Amino acid sequence: MFLLDGFKYGAHVVYYSMSKYLAGHHDAIGGVIVTKDYELADKLKVVRKMHGSIMSPDVAYRINIQMQTLPLRMRKQCDNAMAVVEYLSNHPQVSHVYYPGLKNHPGHEIAARQMKAEDGGENRYGGVVSFEVEGDFNSFGNFFAKNKRVVYLMESLGSNVTILANPTTMSHKGLTEEQRQKLGIKPNLFRLSSGISDVKDIINTLEEGFSHIRKQ
Repeated sequence: MFLLDGFKYGAHVVYYSMSKYLAGHHDAIGGVIVTKDYELADKLKVVRKMHGSIMSPDVAYRINIQMQTLPLRMRKQCDNAMAVVEYLSNHPQVSHVYYPGLKNHPGHEIAARQMKAEDGGENRYGGVVSFEVEGDFNSFGNFFAKNKRVVYLMESLGSNVTILANPTTMSHKGLTEEQRQKLGIKPNLFRLSSGISDVKDIINTLEEGFSHIRKQ
């Protein structure tokens, strides 16, 4: 299972949020920790027992069922993300695109080595894209907050729907401006987690958001 792939690269512990890609439908909360260290595993079992952090049978059942479509969903989400990257890279209102599938990304070489297709096909580089918007980026974000279809403005990722987030006002809101600057998180930075919709619908909806800026 792909959760064990981290051990090939020297990881001692692999942690994953099952609420994201594994479940993929925003209807389950769960997490998994995997380790080959038996002593640590015993300690984790004690913590789990003391805190009662065990998911309900219903949630476990749903995650198990939804994981059956994970390979299909991931391939579609990765392909959609790459198509969105190509669209954004040529858009006049996008100043920068961050995606490990781009050759100019600082982590591209590592990603190319670690994310090879098992069937010998083309590499896929994940379903999350980040980009910086030129112009009135607040209007861009507000468009998706009001028009809840295809692309949804919310603080999450890994769902079968396409999610747009603004780190400055959402996931990284608790940091100071100085801390965000050190991390390279600008106010006009958006993170898009591609879903499984027709990529033409995703791109057309994004274009509506950009067109909304031009109308201001």
